[in-house]
Amino acid sequence: MTIALDKILTISARDWCEMHGKSLTDYEARGVHIDALDPDEQVLKYFVQKVPVEAEVVVAFQQVYSGRHVNSRYLASGTALIPRIPEGSYMHRGEEKFQNLPKEGEKDTQ
Repeated sequence: MTIALDKILTISARDWCEMHGKSLTDYEARGVHIDALDPDEQVLKYFVQKVPVEAEVVVAFQQVYSGRHVNSRYLASGTALIPRIPEGSYMHRGEEKFQNLPKEGEKDTQ
């Protein structure tokens, strides 16, 4: 699954976190970059495919075009904000969420 286009923003990470009442320390920041020779609309398509699936949002997005018709370059970059998993949580230990489902015969409290 890829990130929705409305989650790719030009706003800074600090401003985004402030708007959403979150701290930068709640997230791991991971750079996302592409360099292509394809038309503009393809650049965003390729960029979205490079965003980690765990990303909540991409901030500081920039897209640059350079050159003329032949040998043109299309560059795009941004910062994917990936929620940090709290120390001690079952996800932190590498277990999948579905592994915490009730065993057969147990009552589902969710």
